[in-house]
Order: sequence, then structure tokens, then C-alpha cells
Amino acid sequence: MCSDNNTGWHRHGYDYVVVPLFDGTLEIDTGDGQRTIAPMKNGVPYFRELGVEHDVINGNDFECAFVEIEILK
Repeated sequence: MCSDNNTGWHRHGYDYVVVPLFDGTLEIDTGDGQRTIAPMKNGVPYFRELGVEHDVINGNDFECAFVEIEILK
């Protein structure tokens, strides 16, 4: 995911769960001119609802990866 430093702008069409495969941080750009720092813990999932639009930026000095699971209804 983060080998190119960001995911690119995208919108989620479904609720989803992300499972980070690293310890570190991601920066979340939601387009309002500010970035949110999101701490990640290897194997600790988090949930987001559909409609989220953002660009996720690697905030580390190493490549990072995660598993993203969309909840299809």
C-alpha cells in the first residue's frame, strides 16, 4: 500500500475494516488543508463507514502495508 508514499485520492463505497501490518503512523488528508496523524499498531484493526474520501500518506521512513476488508451489504 504505502510503497509509493500515498494511496491517492479515493472514496470508500462500503463500510470497511483496516488491519495494519506495521507499527507506525499514517497521515490522513481529507482535503480540508489539514492532515490527521493516525497511529497504527500491527494487527489492531479499525473500522470506518462508507463515504470516506481521503488520501492516505505513509508517515514512516519505511514501507508499510495493511489489509483492507470491505463489508459488502
